[in-house]
Parts: sequence; structure tokens; C-alpha cells
Amino acid sequence: MLHSIGIPSTNHEGTERLRAGQFTGRWLGPATLGIYLVHPFFRDLCYVHGYGPTCIPVYLGVPLLTLVVYGLSVAFTLLVMQIPFVRRIAG
Repeated sequence: MLHSIGIPSTNHEGTERLRAGQFTGRWLGPATLGIYLVHPFFRDLCYVHGYGPTCIPVYLGVPLLTLVVYGLSVAFTLLVMQIPFVRRIAG
């Protein structure tokens, strides 16, 4: 609540804590367009190699495939964003 009005929270030692929203805003925020653009590639790559949502029971396959595709997309996008030219274009 305090963070929403601009007051940083501190722990008992007086140092600032990292809140959950700071991670997503600072690291994943700039990568969202890249994740959106590359996730179909990783989804299709899984399908080509036989790892579709129905290769195991659906109640496990859909969430697992979602996590795998999302994880690969995030890792690839964050890796590509380390290239100086791409970082300059992406902002």
C-alpha cells in the first residue's frame, strides 16, 4: 500500500526490500513484446518434437507446456536483449 503512493518500504535494518512488482516491472516489463513475438516459435518447436498438451494427461500437459514455452521465451528474450544493438532499438 505504501509503495503505491511512492513511499518505499524498509525492513527492520533500514534497507530497502525488493517487492514482487519491482522484479516484473524492471526485468520482464521491457521484454514483454519479445516474449509475445517468440512464444509461437517455441510452442511450434515443442509440437514438432512431439511435446503437445495431449502427450500426457491434459490436466498436466497444458500447464507444463505453458510453463516450458513461457520459460524458454523469457530466457531467449532476456538473452537477446543483452546484445547492445538490440538493447538500443528496444529501449
